[in-house]
Amino acid sequence: MTLNDKGELAIITAWCGDPPDGVAVYRHGDKLIDQAVIRAPAALAVAPVTVSLENLPDEWSLVEGDLDFRKDQVYKVTAYSSKARVSQGGTNFTLESKEKIPSGQIMIQHHGNDDLRFGTDVFLSTTDFTEIAKHYC
Repeated sequence: MTLNDKGELAIITAWCGDPPDGVAVYRHGDKLIDQAVIRAPAALAVAPVTVSLENLPDEWSLVEGDLDFRKDQVYKVTAYSSKARVSQGGTNFTLESKEKIPSGQIMIQHHGNDDLRFGTDVFLSTTDFTEIAKHYC
């Protein structure tokens, strides 16, 4: 997660090979509940790509669900590829995450040896995020 230049919550995703063809958003409850499915444009250019979850760019389309986020609700967002049948690890967030994410930084979660349900927030520069993403290729 990051903030775009308008201060909106946005997903940032990087990839190797075929680009993702969409983004899925889930609500946390007893289990993950579908919140929204967003279709990516047919031809994504160079990675990484940033997409506002508060004001979708014209070339992205909401396929199902909604992007009406509620205060104090935890969500998970992840990019996916139906061709590869995989999704990226995803990031958990709330509307309050806007206050936590430093300008120009990307929030990911580290799931180490902690007992935290949603992991520990870690903030990276775009360069560091892109370098770390290469290790998953």
